[in-house]
Amino acid sequence: MKKKFDKYYGEIENMNLLLYFAFLLDPRNKDKFLHIVVDDHYGDEGLAMVELKKKYIHAEFKALYEDYVRIHAPPSNSSSVLGKHSDDTTTNPHTRDRLRDKMKKSSSSTSTISELDKYLCENIEASDSNVKFDILAWWKVNSPRFPILSLMARDLLAIPVSTVASESVFSTSGRVLDTFRSSLSDKSIESLICAQDWIRKDKDKIMEKEEDCETIIIDSSDDEGTSSKRDINEDEIFYY
Repeated sequence: MKKKFDKYYGEIENMNLLLYFAFLLDPRNKDKFLHIVVDDHYGDEGLAMVELKKKYIHAEFKALYEDYVRIHAPPSNSSSVLGKHSDDTTTNPHTRDRLRDKMKKSSSSTSTISELDKYLCENIEASDSNVKFDILAWWKVNSPRFPILSLMARDLLAIPVSTVASESVFSTSGRVLDTFRSSLSDKSIESLICAQDWIRKDKDKIMEKEEDCETIIIDSSDDEGTSSKRDINEDEIFYY
């Protein structure tokens, strides 16, 4: 059992990181609970190794987030705006200086924090063990605030926790006739079919059959006893 466990959960590189990503996408846990889980699971390997594993998980999660941003982020209109500004500035150098000052002010006032950093910096959601928390509903409500992360949550959290191996689903070994099955005699097959038919009958009908069998056995034993007594009496009469 330990060998099987280490095969899938011993090294973090061999694990399915979606398990850790689910912690990060849970607003009740986020990275705080993830760090506790990693500390508890890999604490024996030392603090430095644990920190490396945490950084590895965060790096992979950020890479996945950036992939979603690249695919789902709306196209930027900065190129058209810059083109318009360039046309205006070519005619008036004072306008160019004024726009540069405006750009510096806007860049300093604009926050560069990403959607992912904003989500992780916010406080975790309060959880009550007596109240069922619908995590997908939470992400649906907060999708205007976190449009990219809500798409990730929709895709990742919809994956079932337990799955059946594909080789078990499509295996036909249970339906293949082996040497033992194909060598059954006619009598054995008839016995199996009859036994299956009897087992499927209602319990009351089976009880009635058993009572009928017991009655037949008792009657037959009584007939045998009566016939033996009659034979003895006839012998005794003949002897006397």
